[in-house]
Amino acid sequence: MITDLVGGSSNIVYVAAFTSMNESGPLVANIVGSILSTVIANELHRRLTSARPVGSAGSTRSGRAAHWP
Repeated sequence: MITDLVGGSSNIVYVAAFTSMNESGPLVANIVGSILSTVIANELHRRLTSARPVGSAGSTRSGRAAHWP
């Protein structure tokens, strides 16, 4: 369910960015859309999966979620 939310949101962001940047050319629109959708997907995954209880997938032995710099 979380992956559906993240995937759907990042796809919507990609389509909106691609459509709005299409005047700059399809290559630029594709690059901008890909970067924005990747950033949104990564942030949503980080926010939605870091609040899992201890012992669930994604948590470390110390009970805290791993944090990337």
